[in-house]
Order: sequence, then structure tokens, then C-alpha cells
Amino acid sequence: MNPLHPPSDVPEARRNSRDALREAERLSGAQVIVVEAQSLPTLSTIRFARGSNPAHVIEYRTDYAWAVDYLVVYQCGMLRRRVNATASGPIDLGPSPEGLKAVTAELSGSVTATMDAPSAGQLATQLLQGVVEHLRSVPPALAVDARIETELQALRETQGRVLADQLRENEQALDAAGAGLLPQRVVDATCAISAALALFWAERWSQPGLAAPYQYSGYAASGGRLLEVWREHESDGSQDHAVIDAWAELLGIADWYAWLADENEASGGSDR
Repeated sequence: MNPLHPPSDVPEARRNSRDALREAERLSGAQVIVVEAQSLPTLSTIRFARGSNPAHVIEYRTDYAWAVDYLVVYQCGMLRRRVNATASGPIDLGPSPEGLKAVTAELSGSVTATMDAPSAGQLATQLLQGVVEHLRSVPPALAVDARIETELQALRETQGRVLADQLRENEQALDAAGAGLLPQRVVDATCAISAALALFWAERWSQPGLAAPYQYSGYAASGGRLLEVWREHESDGSQDHAVIDAWAELLGIADWYAWLADENEASGGSDR
């Protein structure tokens, strides 16, 4: 028996994930498959159907199996916003040549001083991809998680535990800011986006301590400006494109990415 399609006597959280899967399949017109992955670098991810991949695939990390119902509902929520955003134009984005050039230039003379050119190029690519993914995922994630917390009481405790883990991981980027080993623009953009996430939940949960690390480090102001923009454009997903572009402008990285056509095989996905 598929654990995500249980009989009617299962806990409410499992029914929530089952219903989310059904809605996602109805809205997208494609099957949604859920699989466990031992070596996943993130807690969960979704690979969207396109081209030779006829189904959406949600993967969740083995050590977070206890949170599978929440992670499934979260990724289905990201898929729903993706479907709603299609009317606004391209919905995927990826690193741009200009972004790679900028990050590579900032790396020169720092950690790359002792690295060969291929290794330095690989590091620059990884850093840029990380910033772009952070920019692409956090604005819609705020809306998806807010909806889960408001509407799905059975998932709130699990959601809180997962988000607490994520917030702790994000704080680690502040160490890089202090160490001066990474490009400052990469650190500033990453930390401002993380600050927006922390400020959102600090207010929603009435836990100001969640935002304290960003207050001390000076990123709370920029994170607050990002949140203001997000609140001005909040919708069912149709404004995600506009929010991401506005955030990029505020962060000074508008030329670090490019919007990609949906048929681009390498462009789709959402990590938690």
C-alpha cells in the first residue's frame, strides 16, 4: 500500500498530504510521485514534469521521514504556485554569464589565490547557484508555509520543527560574513534573504530572538525591506515573478540570473 494514499482512519496529517497530492495532480495535469532519498543535500526537493519526465517527483531525505507529510504538502504548495505563475511569463531562473563573471571577479585574490582555475570556476558556479536558488525559493516559500500554518493544524508542530532547523542552518551563513572568505555581495544577498525569512517567522511566532542574529549583524534592515516588497505583491503565485525581480533589484544582483523557458530541462525544481 502506498503510504501517501491511506485508508480513511489514518491521522489527519496523512490525509493532508494525500489531499495535497490530489490537488497538485489536478492542477498540473501530471502525476506526482513521492520517493525517499538517502543522500539528498536538502530536506526535500521537487523535480517538475517536463520534456522526457512526464511526472513531478518529490524526494525527501531519509532522516526527515518523520516530516514527510509536511514536506509533501509544502512541495505541492510550491507546485501550485508554479502553475498559478505561468500566466506571468517564464517561471524558472538560472545563473547568468554576467553573474558568474561578477562572482568570479570577487573571488579573485581571496580564497581562490591558492586554487587552480577549474576549481575556482567550480566554486564561483556553486556560490552563484546557491544565491539564485535562495532568491527563487524563499518568496514563494513564505506564502506556502503561511498557508500551511493557517489552514492545516495537524502539520503545525512538524512544520515548526523543520523551519527551526532551516533557520539555524541559515544563521551559519553569518559566520561566512564575519570570516571574509567569500565574496561580500554573495554573503550580503544570502544573509538579507535569510533575514527576511527569520523576520517573518519571528513576527508570526512572536519570537523576536529568531531575528536577533540578523539585528546584530546588520542584515535586519535589508531583510525588512524585502519583506515589505513581498507583502505588497503577495498573491496566489501570479506575482512571484515580480517579487523575485524586485528583491534582486534591492539586493543589487538583478543581472546575476536569467528567466528561462519552461521547456529548459535543467531549470526546474524547488528545494526545502
